[in-house]
Amino acid sequence: MGTRGLIEFRRTFYPQIEKPGIIIDARYNGGGFVSELIIRRLSIKLLAYGKARKGKPYRYPDDAVNAHIVALCNQHAGSDGDIFPRAFKLAGLGPVIGMRTWGGVVGIRMDKPFVDGGMMTIPEFAWWEAGEGWTLENRGVQPDIEIENMPGDVLRGHDAQLEKAVEVVLEKLAEDPKQEPVLPPFPDKSKKKQR
Repeated sequence: MGTRGLIEFRRTFYPQIEKPGIIIDARYNGGGFVSELIIRRLSIKLLAYGKARKGKPYRYPDDAVNAHIVALCNQHAGSDGDIFPRAFKLAGLGPVIGMRTWGGVVGIRMDKPFVDGGMMTIPEFAWWEAGEGWTLENRGVQPDIEIENMPGDVLRGHDAQLEKAVEVVLEKLAEDPKQEPVLPPFPDKSKKKQR
């Protein structure tokens, strides 16, 4: 959830933007400060389509998401790694699958240097929700579907959380395929008078 992660998100997300199903893997997320940018990006809803005289129809907004989205989290995600799945749920973007995040969202700022080169940090940033209170610190985010990846299975290349995410997306696509609509005929704008 920092600069490198945001660059990686942009690099891998935009080539997939027209897919009908998207899985966002936020496991092993040590935190940072960009979850708001990613949530904002995923929240852009498709409003309409446009069509030039030639070429294929395009989406409006052109970077809108028209997909079933699932997020993965685990017990190794904290700070902005806690905030992302909680905001994902609050925004109604889709289900969260995995294990409860570790619940460490009180953030620090690295701006108090000592003359000897050391650094002092002070807990400064916390998360709270109107009507719910201090929901994340020491609690984490409980996924909608809890699945634990067992270490032996992971060593054998088996990822039960990812497999469940694929299953959920495929079920949602069976119910609602998220297909692009068929372009209707262009209206007749000729100056013929109707009788």
